[in-house]
Amino acid sequence: MLLSAPLAAQPVQVVNLEWTQLVAHEGDRLSGRVTLSAPAPAGGVTLIFEPALKLQIPMTVRVPGGQAAAEFPVKIIDNRFFDRGAVNTTVTVCLSGQEYDFPGPVVNDQ
Repeated sequence: MLLSAPLAAQPVQVVNLEWTQLVAHEGDRLSGRVTLSAPAPAGGVTLIFEPALKLQIPMTVRVPGGQAAAEFPVKIIDNRFFDRGAVNTTVTVCLSGQEYDFPGPVVNDQ
């Protein structure tokens, strides 16, 4: 007699982070879209964002239950003091204790 255990469901993961603009300037407003590996479970999931310097992103973004993606606003911060040219940014997204790093938009800091 063979006994089999049900396979454990794979946890939902963050698989992509996209931007409406890949290159932005100080003061620009754009949108981001985060995508999960599968639809969020009933009740949804809350993602915690650790934005890069230069990006104003909500600290948390909620993906509703049954949805696999969510959009959020992004503002490029104008520091008015330092002009460093093009600056690469990175955004860390946290879900259930797991961190995912994604490239953010390139910011023209001028």
